[in-house]
Amino acid sequence: MVNVPNRDGWARSRSNRRKRPAGPVLLDVHQLASLLNCSVRHVHRLGQQGRMPGPLRLGALVRWRTSDIDNWLAHGCPAPIPGAEPDRSHAQ
Repeated sequence: MVNVPNRDGWARSRSNRRKRPAGPVLLDVHQLASLLNCSVRHVHRLGQQGRMPGPLRLGALVRWRTSDIDNWLAHGCPAPIPGAEPDRSHAQ
């Protein structure tokens, strides 16, 4: 803990530890669809076409990194993602 004076001259404590991110680090397909304001099926279509960052696979779980999605959105959702392999995990 570090004591830091505020504007009034009173000291307050501040931790030097990094805070956890406000939201989840990994998103499931329902959270991602909600974030993008689209259907789960549309998320799968975007992945199958290679038009969005690829997911992580943790055993049977499929998750997207929040940082990858935030970066993709910040750059205007470029498509196709250079070097991205289309997601074939839900191909019919």
